[in-house]
Amino acid sequence: MGLLRQPTSDITKGVIWKQLLAFFFPLWFGTFFQQLYNTVDTLVVGRFVGKVALAAVGSTSVIVNLTVGIFTGLAAGAVVAIAQHFGARRWDEVHECVHTAMLLSILIGAFFMVTGFVLTPWALRAMGTTEEALPGAILYLRVYFLGMVPNVIYNMGTGVLRAIGDFRRPLYFLMAASLCNIVLDLLLVVVFHMGVAGVAIATICSQLLSAVLVVISLMRSEMTPYQLFPKRLRIYAQHPDDRCAHRPPVGDVQRLQYRHPGLHQLLWHRRCGRLDRLRQDGYHFLDDHYRYGPVHHHLCRAELRRRGV
Repeated sequence: MGLLRQPTSDITKGVIWKQLLAFFFPLWFGTFFQQLYNTVDTLVVGRFVGKVALAAVGSTSVIVNLTVGIFTGLAAGAVVAIAQHFGARRWDEVHECVHTAMLLSILIGAFFMVTGFVLTPWALRAMGTTEEALPGAILYLRVYFLGMVPNVIYNMGTGVLRAIGDFRRPLYFLMAASLCNIVLDLLLVVVFHMGVAGVAIATICSQLLSAVLVVISLMRSEMTPYQLFPKRLRIYAQHPDDRCAHRPPVGDVQRLQYRHPGLHQLLWHRRCGRLDRLRQDGYHFLDDHYRYGPVHHHLCRAELRRRGV
């Protein structure tokens, strides 16, 4: 499980061209492996099922590639927002952007799942799919759209990891999912003779695996501003009157960023005189850190008391 706890590199430091190449190659290979899902499905059904199944799966490639492009674009938007705050050392904004993005990925995935499931026959007929291949294509796409939620979660989660400088883990997770897809394709089609439905089930199972790995990786990023807490998933709205106009000095933020993430937010509440938010977030802060052990919990409480929170 060490891979899930791998520290990230600081992309704000070092040689620019090396950082660009370090970002480019994992992203390029990741795009290749993500496009590999539908390609492997097409090859397997063409080799072991027949021409009709091959035509059915092949006719869905345009829609599958379109959804991949949409989700990649959504993740790119999250990358921009999170990377800006991460580079500026605004840890609260990083925390809020991560949880907002992950909740949006669930909602958007659910929307695409329902919409795609309902509109699949209309979309395939509009594309001119032959009547012979239409039943298999509808079956494949409808099963594929049932896996939209983990698909969007993976893309958004990898966007979060890339935004904070982690290029390798998203690629490793996608490689593991692609290998899982190949194995399940052969197992469900060759051994269990499930045909088009088998390759579709293999695809959503592999996407589920990649989403689980990304979520576990974010949840295990302990003592970092991008650690994922499922109970904190919500849409954070940034209102002018809901922010303190005076930020703490950069030195304070840098000292607190990994020792006590979230502690500087309590200091901001105290500066703004917002005692209700101070008490509420203070209790959440202590509850979150209690699971790291009584000693760590005691140190956090002592740190809060020393700072007058």
